[in-house]
Amino acid sequence: METCSSIDDRSERKLDTDAQIKSLQPAPQKNSEQYLKDRDSCTKSFDNWTEYDQITFVEHLLSRMCHFQHGQINSFLKPMLQRDFITALPAKGLDHVAETILSYLDAKSLCAAEAVCKEWYRVISEGMLWKKLIERMVRTDTLWRGLAERRGWAVYLFKGKAGDTPTDHKFYRNLYPQIIEDIERIETNWRTGRHTLQRIHCRSETSKGVYCLQYDETRIISGLRDNTIKVWKSKMDSDSQMWDRNT
Repeated sequence: METCSSIDDRSERKLDTDAQIKSLQPAPQKNSEQYLKDRDSCTKSFDNWTEYDQITFVEHLLSRMCHFQHGQINSFLKPMLQRDFITALPAKGLDHVAETILSYLDAKSLCAAEAVCKEWYRVISEGMLWKKLIERMVRTDTLWRGLAERRGWAVYLFKGKAGDTPTDHKFYRNLYPQIIEDIERIETNWRTGRHTLQRIHCRSETSKGVYCLQYDETRIISGLRDNTIKVWKSKMDSDSQMWDRNT
């Protein structure tokens, strides 16, 4: 059981520690009388200079300051230099500029941008930036283009027919992860061998065998041993995919 004397000893030690901490903290400083006397006249002279003169004078002052003073000035300038130009642009009637800037973001960055503030979310939703992101992927990636045609969501992209294109950006916001999941499933099936191969007979009449092969979603080009090149073009019907040969 603690005695009153032990409790008093701990209280005294705590008071001594608090006093030591306070002694380490810098005492609040006041401006000197000389500064208060000369401040207004210096400010008046500064205001009468050109912008270039003012910048030159500030550079001169900074060169005469120590590292601690630079840190204090930096903490003062930092909030002044922060600008939310995405929010400022629509206020000046430049919504299209804000949309163009954000349209260069990838999916991860676009998700983060949506959470910045309500104005950023509004620019992304009204600008249909998830739709534009999917369209950009379809234009630049053959796998995306093939999936768009096979899965049927190509009709929702680009201009489309009147009434076919959803006007709610949430449709495209939800469509994007579904596409990513579909792509990951295709890649997993290919790596694990869960796929079906279709044999194409492309041998020549005089020599068997193929030296090289190149293909995309619409054509197969084969280079044969008899120095001939054959192009196989895809013909889609309602049930299956057929290949016609063009020599």
